[in-house]
Amino acid sequence: MKLKLNTILVLIIIFLLVFFSLSTVIILAGRAIKPKIATKFTPQEIEKRISQVHEKNLSSFTGIERLRVVTKGEKEGVNGTSIVLTPWFSYTKDDNEFLEELSKKVPKIKSVIRTWFSLYTLSELKKMGESAMKMQLLDQINEVLVLNKIQEIYFSEFIYLD
Repeated sequence: MKLKLNTILVLIIIFLLVFFSLSTVIILAGRAIKPKIATKFTPQEIEKRISQVHEKNLSSFTGIERLRVVTKGEKEGVNGTSIVLTPWFSYTKDDNEFLEELSKKVPKIKSVIRTWFSLYTLSELKKMGESAMKMQLLDQINEVLVLNKIQEIYFSEFIYLD
């Protein structure tokens, strides 16, 4: 009886050591993932772009805030890449009704953005390029809008975590 109890205790201790060791390795490996910055604008660059929008008689809508989206996996059954982005839009200046529509449709616009990114792998997005990506995303967002259309989409932050 004593031998069996000692054997069971040793097995439990070994199991706990293996469990905690693996947990530590997984946690440390997760911290080692460094974000790769595709586009990160300084506050001065953002202000410059916003002022250019205002010079063209447009207003800027920044109500979407930071989003985390996930791309399609490179292979079947493989998780996609996480992307952190902060989009903002330009629209016709002084169009208060359209501004109200944009504000009310923020959840829908976020859903459109998340869905759109989930259709492409990171390598497909890179190959597509920023201009084509923005143009396609702009078309998808404008499909859910009724009163007017956004003129341009910008990203003040676009970071992919690979």
